[in-house]
Amino acid sequence: MIKECPVTIECTLSHVFPLDTHEIFVGKIEQVHANPDCIDANAGGISTAKVDPCLFSFSGPSYFQLGERFATPWSVGATAFSAAASAPPPQQRPYPHVDKDLCLGCGACNSACVASPSLWSLGDDGKARFDEKRVDECVRCGHCAEGCPATAIKMTN
Repeated sequence: MIKECPVTIECTLSHVFPLDTHEIFVGKIEQVHANPDCIDANAGGISTAKVDPCLFSFSGPSYFQLGERFATPWSVGATAFSAAASAPPPQQRPYPHVDKDLCLGCGACNSACVASPSLWSLGDDGKARFDEKRVDECVRCGHCAEGCPATAIKMTN
């Protein structure tokens, strides 16, 4: 067990799925080690509140914290996600637009793109260029705008 980690999960690699920009690794959990202070005896397992985990996402890149429990699986159905269900389809959501005066040409937008990094390129002026002819390939997640250190990307229609 890693002393500084309240929970350590040992896995063996079972599958590797190669994608265009990265690989997804799937493992089989072999053993879980937990600091006794992180165990919730009433719940019969590890307490996420006591562990206070964070997640790293290459999209952005960003760290995320887990929030409060908001629903019990299988008992709330689609109502727990009604906001997502009522959201407009992707083609009606804003997509990225680059302010060339602010753009640094660093390529962070390309690195942050989860849909198709090839939607991004550097123009002859060294500034980011979003391929608007392929806008339907954009999932309009906003990671490019979040990842832009110069805030040169705005999500607009």
